[in-house]
Amino acid sequence: MILDTARLLLFPALMAFAAASDLFTMTISNRVSLALIAGFTALAVLGGMGLHDILLHFGAGAAVLVVAFGCFAMGWVGGGDAKVAASVALWARPRRADRLSADRMDQGDRPRSPRDALIQRR
Repeated sequence: MILDTARLLLFPALMAFAAASDLFTMTISNRVSLALIAGFTALAVLGGMGLHDILLHFGAGAAVLVVAFGCFAMGWVGGGDAKVAASVALWARPRRADRLSADRMDQGDRPRSPRDALIQRR
């Protein structure tokens, strides 16, 4: 019960704080990203998530961090935005996103994102 409540409150509260901070000061503290990472790690371990799944989530976060810092280098997003995006990716389901994209491509739908367009070209 307490773990479910923490899951439901922690992520939205941190995201609301990051949004408000970005809106009013145009900066996002590193503490927000670290709190998202620590919160995910604590909830994953306490919730009984397996090591393989935790590593998949961290892999997804690392992939988003690489892409987001590429966008930062191009001047498209800020550094805080890039770090928060990677921290948010930890909370997503990496397997489900890949499966949904593959299912959509198998049905012959046109690409919905640049990533889908690259996959379809191959």
